[in-house]
Amino acid sequence: MEYTIETQVIDVAQREVRRQDACVPVEPKVFDLLLYLVENRARVVAKDELVERIWNGRAISDAALSSCVKAARRALGDDGQQQRFIRTINRRGFRFVGPVEAHDRAMPAADVQARPPKFGAAGAGEDTSPADAAAYDLDLTLPARPSVAVLPICALGDEDQQALLADGLTHDLTVRLARTRWLFVTARASAARYHASAFDPVEIGRRLGVRYLLGGSLRAAERRLRLTIALSDTVRGCEIWADRFDCAIDDIFAVQDEIGDRIVGVVELEIERVERQRALLEPFASLDAWSAYHRARHHLYYYTAADCDWAEHYLDLAARLDPHASRVLAGLSFVHWQRAFLEIACDRSGATRKAFDCARHSVALDPLDPQGHWALGRAFLLIGEIEPAVEELEAAVDLNPNFALGQYSLAFGLCFGNDSGRSFDHLARARRLSPYDPMTYAFFAMRAALHGLHGEAEQAVEWARRALLQPNVHYHIQAIAAWCHQTAGQHERAQNYVARLQEMRPGYSRADFFRAFPFCPEKRALIDTALAELGI
Repeated sequence: MEYTIETQVIDVAQREVRRQDACVPVEPKVFDLLLYLVENRARVVAKDELVERIWNGRAISDAALSSCVKAARRALGDDGQQQRFIRTINRRGFRFVGPVEAHDRAMPAADVQARPPKFGAAGAGEDTSPADAAAYDLDLTLPARPSVAVLPICALGDEDQQALLADGLTHDLTVRLARTRWLFVTARASAARYHASAFDPVEIGRRLGVRYLLGGSLRAAERRLRLTIALSDTVRGCEIWADRFDCAIDDIFAVQDEIGDRIVGVVELEIERVERQRALLEPFASLDAWSAYHRARHHLYYYTAADCDWAEHYLDLAARLDPHASRVLAGLSFVHWQRAFLEIACDRSGATRKAFDCARHSVALDPLDPQGHWALGRAFLLIGEIEPAVEELEAAVDLNPNFALGQYSLAFGLCFGNDSGRSFDHLARARRLSPYDPMTYAFFAMRAALHGLHGEAEQAVEWARRALLQPNVHYHIQAIAAWCHQTAGQHERAQNYVARLQEMRPGYSRADFFRAFPFCPEKRALIDTALAELGI
């Protein structure tokens, strides 16, 4: 991938910035920060998010971050006064605002043909090349939906336990990815013929007919395990995500479950991110249902009337192109849910009815798709029906325990009833599955509310503060921050949040709050008192 910004080019594969064909010296962290801002140019990137992504959450000073941003601007011929490309958004973070042209730089055919063939598959049996596929009447063109193969995880040692653990992880990852239902997952028996170390990823992708490959290696020593894992794009010939996991081997099944959950959650998000970027580059006239769906997802988490309209437009197109796609109907339900929840629709009851209709249609199309049950559960919350909402949301996470938004939504539903203590575990699971989720602000805000309801005022105000630092925060979060600070005795700060709330939503009332958050009477009393003291 290359990004052209006026006279500059960011070459992702070569990790360099060029200006008029001359290489511009850029330090690795500066390049990472610049690339991250460009790839997320549709939104404001918070400082905390940059620290998490670029420095892996390691504590760094504001001066160090400012210096890195300054160097990124300098690489593009920009500065802090002009801010032609990287703009500082006060108290929010940074956003890339310059014109960007993205190019998917394909490898020339001559270069591909010049590569020497690689042989020596690790699996038993004879090797099958693409030329052999025709003889067996195999269609290895890429499926319409994203396709992935889990390659055998390589055990870097001679012990039988390492080989068994590697084999178990490979099987577990394959099964967990297959349970997502929106991915085309190659059967383990076919993927087992190839090791990433013995074949070029592009070649494996061609032989298996998949776009993405997941593979890695593990080593165990003295009751400790180190797993290195990577996700590759076989069409572009590059890695799009890699990570390393270190843990103690006390309970082998628990370790396998923990690693499997973390990897599958991140892999789903990374594939979704790449597919969304690909969809945004597609000409409108050539959009298929999958591309239209991902164009819609680009608008789903901005929470404005205009973005809801655009999301509905693309989802309607996807539904016409594929009338049997259950997740498209779940997406439409979520659009109408936003309109009702944020009251950006002229008719809230009409938006609520549409959210129910689309969710029920989604479940009818595919009862085993967790997204339909997720959408239906959230629709029940719009009318304050906590018990059926929790039942649907539990069905969603039972169908796919790695569904991060389902885990969060279950925590959200449980929070309103008398069993709110369970919410903490589901919130923690959602956060672990999706550490950079576009709804991170909601994860944090719900954590603040839970601490406030359980009398843990200090934790409540800290999580509320963190929530407000995230991008795409809507006005209800200001209300949560206000009552959390009021119950903690921080009246002045609470009043500041009320002032911001009234700027964002003039005339906001307690009725508006409890219409969005249907707490049971026991929990409602505490919040109602705090909001009344603040004049809401």
